[in-house]
Amino acid sequence: MERSVANSRFLMAIFINGVLLDMDVKIDDYGRIVIPKAVRDQLGIESGSSLEIHVDPEGEVGGTITLKPKGQEPALQQKGEILVHSGKLTEEEFDVVEQIRSTRRDRARKHAGLDG
Repeated sequence: MERSVANSRFLMAIFINGVLLDMDVKIDDYGRIVIPKAVRDQLGIESGSSLEIHVDPEGEVGGTITLKPKGQEPALQQKGEILVHSGKLTEEEFDVVEQIRSTRRDRARKHAGLDG
């Protein structure tokens, strides 16, 4: 049984940082869908990125499609007993060392009773 999916609407359920986002997407005449920009940005998907596709069928018709950025490692990885960030920073000008120093200064001021 051949079934046309062109111009069909599907519910896209997306998990980002443990939060479920439901989005309605439409398949065009060529079988393509558009992944919303906010989702692409959050997952680091750019033009030309490769995605792995997994199909989990339910009966003769229906099921679930899962897309995963191919070759993408998790941003946080366990190295020994600590977590290490190996992903891209969201801000180009972000200075990790300065952020750590600033947090430590603020914490020291708070404990010394100088803040507040």
